[in-house]
Amino acid sequence: MNRDDRNRGLASPGKLLLRNSLYLTGVIVLAAPLLGLWLGSAHGAIGWQAAGVAALVCWSGSILALLVASFAKGPNRALLAILAGMVFRMGLPLVVGTVLTQRGSPLAAGGVFPMMLALYFVTLLVETPLVLGLARQNPLPKEVS
Repeated sequence: MNRDDRNRGLASPGKLLLRNSLYLTGVIVLAAPLLGLWLGSAHGAIGWQAAGVAALVCWSGSILALLVASFAKGPNRALLAILAGMVFRMGLPLVVGTVLTQRGSPLAAGGVFPMMLALYFVTLLVETPLVLGLARQNPLPKEVS
């Protein structure tokens, strides 16, 4: 990062990724227990376990998507990073939820799949502006002439 970047208020990619990851983690830490109250009241202890698993899976997918987006440089790669991030953000909860449901896991009876859907939308709402901010912070490398 050069002096012009610091003067414009651009953070280093590592600091920006850390800040965004902490922000996303904070939202999950606040949202999961609130949604867990709903599952816990309906399913008891297994509902709380399902809420914890859903929170961990959705958080992991979102952190991986942020990590992919942090490596994007320029508008073409930013679009590719957002699409690749969707694989983690959407794919991980979908695969884990489907496997748990198809195998008849007690977590499925505890509502893990609806919880994953709810947390997926929460993380999507939070992560989208963060990823777009990462894309804006990573300009194209300067060409050597």
